[in-house]
Amino acid sequence: MSANDLSRWQRFVLSKPMGFVLPTATGLYFNRHRLKGELKTAELPAKPWAQNEAHELLSRSEDRLRSLEAKGPGLATVAAIVAAGVVAAIVEGGGDSTLLGKVLLGVAAWYSIWSLVIPIYLVGPQARATIDLNHLISAAGKDDPEQYLAEQAQQAAQGNVRRTQRIANLQNAARTELSAALLALSAWLMLGPAVGLLERDEPDPDSQPHPPTQTHTQPRTTPPSATTPPTSTTPRPRTTPKPRPRPRMTPTTPSTGGAQAPSEPR
Repeated sequence: MSANDLSRWQRFVLSKPMGFVLPTATGLYFNRHRLKGELKTAELPAKPWAQNEAHELLSRSEDRLRSLEAKGPGLATVAAIVAAGVVAAIVEGGGDSTLLGKVLLGVAAWYSIWSLVIPIYLVGPQARATIDLNHLISAAGKDDPEQYLAEQAQQAAQGNVRRTQRIANLQNAARTELSAALLALSAWLMLGPAVGLLERDEPDPDSQPHPPTQTHTQPRTTPPSATTPPTSTTPRPRTTPKPRPRPRMTPTTPSTGGAQAPSEPR
């Protein structure tokens, strides 16, 4: 399918800006609509060198596919580390960030999630085309079994090449999303915690004026009860108590049975 055969919608989806904004979606669309159809094969001459080259072609295609499989776990690990950093940034400083800071954290979270989709899918072993026992059984009934196996090796190699192209497109999309997530997170770290440009200004409680403290205490007043009459607040005049008269002591003399002597006045 050439570029002229694409519709306007397909040209928009497969454009370079969309390849950067939505890399995984664009890669999936490209693999589905561009990498399809019958595999291209060539008519091999029935000679040993052509047969050997067909088998070598199959071996090289399997090696490239095996190399892409080995890159899957490493890419998934790096994407998981960046995603963990984005989650930590959202938990620690997401609430105190300004609108621009929240937008950067949202962009970082969006691309970090997408960067995990394809690497996790590509962690496991991938299917590959090769020559198996069924091909050997079929070759036993042919007039030229070596030529038959060479043609089957060529077709299997082309199938592996197409699968390699699809996996490479998806891995490139995941790396692009990982780069975008890391770039947004780095911008938030540099402008937010490092510079403080993306943090909201909160009033400092120490800088606020405190109300003046009261130095005098007001007397505590209690409401009058129902049974106690209200007392007057006018002070009563102090009266000096009158001295009490001292009682006069009358001396008594013991009785002697005779005349009493007159008592002397004190």
